[in-house]
Amino acid sequence: MTEKIKNGLSKVSLGLGILVIVLGFVAGVVRIVDLAEQTATTVERLSGELNEEITKRMDGDRVLNDLIVSEREARNAEYTKIQVKLTEIDTRLLYIQQGIDSLNNR
Repeated sequence: MTEKIKNGLSKVSLGLGILVIVLGFVAGVVRIVDLAEQTATTVERLSGELNEEITKRMDGDRVLNDLIVSEREARNAEYTKIQVKLTEIDTRLLYIQQGIDSLNNR
């Protein structure tokens, strides 16, 4: 009977060992699948955030570019007004110089 009990215990022990190994393997596979899903979810979320950030920055760049263009146009208009004033001053100076020259020639 002792031999039968030893054989029985040995088989039960072997079965339990195999069961523990199989359960450990299944748990490991489940954990790997779970980590893969978490990684995929994180990558998807980060990709979305990155695309949002890219869109925001592109919109910001467009706004800044529009402001720069607007400022440039305003300055060009101001420079044009200044150039007109300078031309008027040059014309008046030319008339004054011609008047001085004509007075000197008398």
